[in-house]
Amino acid sequence: MTIRKKILLYSALALSAFLAAVYVVSRFALLNGFSRLESNYARENVHRLQNEMQNEESRLAIMARDYAQWDRTYDFMQSHNSDYVRSELTEDTFNIIHINIFLLLDRNGNVVLQKGLGGWSLQASDLATIAAAYRPKSRGPRDSELNGILDLRGRLLLFAYQPILTSRGDGDVRGTLVMGRELNDSLMASLSQSAGLPLWLEPANRAPVGNTQTSAWRDGTNSVMFEGDSTMLAYVPIIDLWGSPRRLLVA
Repeated sequence: MTIRKKILLYSALALSAFLAAVYVVSRFALLNGFSRLESNYARENVHRLQNEMQNEESRLAIMARDYAQWDRTYDFMQSHNSDYVRSELTEDTFNIIHINIFLLLDRNGNVVLQKGLGGWSLQASDLATIAAAYRPKSRGPRDSELNGILDLRGRLLLFAYQPILTSRGDGDVRGTLVMGRELNDSLMASLSQSAGLPLWLEPANRAPVGNTQTSAWRDGTNSVMFEGDSTMLAYVPIIDLWGSPRRLLVA
């Protein structure tokens, strides 16, 4: 073999080896880059789901506070005047604000007034669960607010507990106002629209168990799994006021 052919052969081999190395390094770098992007996207979606649930809880808390810090409610806890119920607690009003449960509890936790809306008929077990879940941090009126999830006979509801005060937000606490909103299809559709993602609920025992190939991101509680080549599913456990997972919010 001539020197020219040897030079051309060695040059070709060297170039091929160089190109192969560039290809392998580039492919590895690209895959790592895509993995980071997918992981970041998965984490952002989980945070978006958590924020949507927190926003819904906040909206319910604001509504409950408006009714709890109101002179008419404050006076009713002492007078039990039925005009308050007829004029202020109509079903039309609560249908507009999408409330399913309305309760007024005295300072000992006894039910002064109860109302179930949207197909809800409260049973003694429901009232006991709602009252038992209320564990204020202290005796201060501001610290006795509470928001969270409860499971009543297999149905999930968001609850907001607010101390009953005057319209100025002061005075001796005369009890607790409780509002509940069911996590039904209508609410899930609203959350989906706000999040910009299809959302649905699954049983808590269906939490995915994945490996490094099927897991896009997880933090020990929340997780995002690959579903085929083009879809990721985000799973966020819905924890009730007792600290137990009740459902999985899936997107």
